[in-house]
Amino acid sequence: MTERSFRAYELDLEGHIVGRWDFVGCACDNEARQLVSHLPNGQPIELWEGARLVARFAPAAGHQKSGLYPDDLLN
Repeated sequence: MTERSFRAYELDLEGHIVGRWDFVGCACDNEARQLVSHLPNGQPIELWEGARLVARFAPAAGHQKSGLYPDDLLN
């Protein structure tokens, strides 16, 4: 099994990057999505594998755990 590397970018409301997390050694997209779901999420977050956008996470209302934008699961 090949380990893959992902990056999660926290965006401000204008779409500028304000934070970044690196995830190395993920087996699949779903594993990386799971890791992102545990991040603090007061802003939108995008999950990337290289140049491929994997998913967008909506900002959480009241900083509660968020879900994925339903129409933005990309594979």
